[in-house]
Amino acid sequence: MNYTDPPRVTTGPGSPTQPLRRFALIGDVHAEDERLQTALTAVKRANVEHILCVGDVADGFGDLDQTMRLLSLAKVLVVRGNHERWFLTDELRTLRAVQFKDEHPEAAEAMRFWLPCIEVSTIKGALLLCHAVGHDDFSVVKPHHTDSEVRAIAAWQELVQSGRYRFMAAGHTHEVMVRALDGITVLNPGTLQR
Repeated sequence: MNYTDPPRVTTGPGSPTQPLRRFALIGDVHAEDERLQTALTAVKRANVEHILCVGDVADGFGDLDQTMRLLSLAKVLVVRGNHERWFLTDELRTLRAVQFKDEHPEAAEAMRFWLPCIEVSTIKGALLLCHAVGHDDFSVVKPHHTDSEVRAIAAWQELVQSGRYRFMAAGHTHEVMVRALDGITVLNPGTLQR
């Protein structure tokens, strides 16, 4: 798949017929159900049209099943991060505060359907919702990276060459950031992880 034909929101908020004016962006959740509840309560008061999440919902000190319920009830659009990939394939389960798919079958079933990136329509242009950089769930764009360091990332090069996106909403770094480069504004909401 390339960036000229990504999966897109086709109906409802974030679709071409209902581009988003106001949305909330939630960063790497890492099973922090109590912090997620606090964030969702604040977002509800903000009267947004849709809530987007950059992935890494799994692996943390909170309750993964409750986290998944909260995301589902709030109808949050979530993309798959590297922790979901590891969760589903039983990789890197020796890290601190990990969950195991056998102990959370409903979470595993839901995560199987999460895509690595999704195009969302906004009134200011197309937004690519992803975890890191496009389909690459492990590359990073950090505030201190030079422009040339970012431009050396293969996934960034593909994103720019597509000419399709005005915004990229991503996480992975746990660092809050808004940064414009090559006509794309990168939005990183940080993390809920304690």
